Amino acid sequence: MRPYCRRHSVLGRSGLADPVALVYEHRTGGKRPVRERLRSAASGTGFSLAKQGSEHMASVHRRILLAAPAALAAPALLMRKANAAEFTYKYANNLPATHPMNVHAQEAVAKIKEKTAGKVEIRIFPNNQLGSDTDVLSQVRSGAVEFFTLSGLILSTLVPSASINGVGFAFSDYDTVWRAMDGALGAFVRA
Repeated sequence: MRPYCRRHSVLGRSGLADPVALVYEHRTGGKRPVRERLRSAASGTGFSLAKQGSEHMASVHRRILLAAPAALAAPALLMRKANAAEFTYKYANNLPATHPMNVHAQEAVAKIKEKTAGKVEIRIFPNNQLGSDTDVLSQVRSGAVEFFTLSGLILSTLVPSASINGVGFAFSDYDTVWRAMDGALGAFVRA
């Protein structure tokens, strides 16, 4: 009988190891019955061990397998860049997507994209998707968001005079509000 040799006891004719045989060999300290050694050699199933470059072959096959999806996706990514808009802007608000303001904003965005031949793209983020009003206000100040619909009361944290339209009963009717905001009071708030 031949002395125990890991290579002869674990590897089959194809150079592939039998995982069940490896576990059994580990548990029994390397001593397996001859019948099991022959069965594992004949099956030739399992994972590859280092036998005359088989590890290198397995890594080459793995690299090809991982590189194939990337190679297939590359043209799509390049086409996406070629068709990308020249200017991309973000418009955030705190209203639901089904609100009439957002419905009309979607229509306006579609017309803008059509009129500019796709050079200007405006992405709408309704329902506080980019954060609370104060968070989005800081994003507007930093340049991360270009357009934002907000209340004058939120803006008053930075510009105290912007809260004048939130003062209750300051105006008797809407005509007075619009005259004031379009006139000297509005100029003061916008300054």
